Amino acid sequence: MYPKLITAMREHNITEKDIARVLNIPYTTVRDRTKGKYSFTFEQAMLINKKLFPDYSSEELFEPKE
Repeated sequence: MYPKLITAMREHNITEKDIARVLNIPYTTVRDRTKGKYSFTFEQAMLINKKLFPDYSSEELFEPKE
């Protein structure tokens, strides 16, 4: 789970469907990854950061829940 990513999504009205469109993957895959069932790949994390959250550092966004 990525609590800071979830918070940033809420603050910027970005949905899991928006992320799915950017990554060109199914919504359900994004949902599983934001919920912590699986991890985003490095490339996916960088693309999400660059396209949707350029004002955040990738380390900040993708810091896993402890």
